[in-house]
Amino acid sequence: MKTTLFLYLIGQFALINLHAQSNSKITYKKSLATTTIPAMVLTPEQTTASNTADIPLPPINTATATINAGNIVSYRVAQDKTTHIISPEPILYVDISSPDIEGDMPTKNLLRFKPSDSSAIGKQFQVTVVTDQYVMAYKMILTKNDPQEATIITIKPDEAIPTNSYSKVGKNEFDRLAMLALSKKRSISNVKNEENGIEMHVNNIYIVGDFLLFDLGIENKTRLPYDVDQVRFKLTDKKRIASQSSQEIELTPVYQLYANDGTTVTKKWRNFYMFRKFTYPEEKVFNIELAEKQLSGRQISLDVDYKKVLNSEFLQ
Repeated sequence: MKTTLFLYLIGQFALINLHAQSNSKITYKKSLATTTIPAMVLTPEQTTASNTADIPLPPINTATATINAGNIVSYRVAQDKTTHIISPEPILYVDISSPDIEGDMPTKNLLRFKPSDSSAIGKQFQVTVVTDQYVMAYKMILTKNDPQEATIITIKPDEAIPTNSYSKVGKNEFDRLAMLALSKKRSISNVKNEENGIEMHVNNIYIVGDFLLFDLGIENKTRLPYDVDQVRFKLTDKKRIASQSSQEIELTPVYQLYANDGTTVTKKWRNFYMFRKFTYPEEKVFNIELAEKQLSGRQISLDVDYKKVLNSEFLQ
């Protein structure tokens, strides 16, 4: 019985394949529907094995999901109007769960969508927005002439889910961190240097994931304004001998809060510079050099010992 059934099935699939080669639009469901396959009689052992596949799976637990049906942010949006979503930083990816909703991005920070005319009132769909720093999902409910309809939605980063924030810091996040650091008091008092009435000092050093944030201050103790030309950062030998060449490695900050060019310091000035995490041996120092625009050209520099970097505070 089993051998006969096996040969019979092979013959049926061979006919299907032959038909498929002659007609690429074949529907396998239609071909199989015309075939009557004899019922198989299962032994007790086979019946037991089959029943094990029908054991119910454990219930799905959506409560552990970061965004779930119980906490997803919902909005009522107009069925006959365009809705805009504004992101504080460039949008990398968008998903709209319904094919009846058309959307596009006129700018990198703006998403707009509008339901089709056939979309029914009360229809629900989800919009997911992903940026370099976070992902946010919204549930949208179509309404008409509802006074609570949302026209413009602004994404709030503190409500979104961060993505890989330890190894990436966006510009908006850096600005937030710099403002937070600006509100803190100076904790480093012995990393400073003064020349020609200009004092440069490091207020604080922070660790932000895989980044270092330097809080740099300048105080002008003279009556002559100091026009900042540039601030340079480099790793250099701790003991620099004039007769020997020193190997220097220049470092460029990923972000800085204020531009150097065009800055005039009459009393005090403070700026923040973020670098990717770096290390250096004890025989080297992290050198910061400040230069004034010509013709005066007053220059000042200071060295940051590696122990200061190792004792940095966490900032988040």
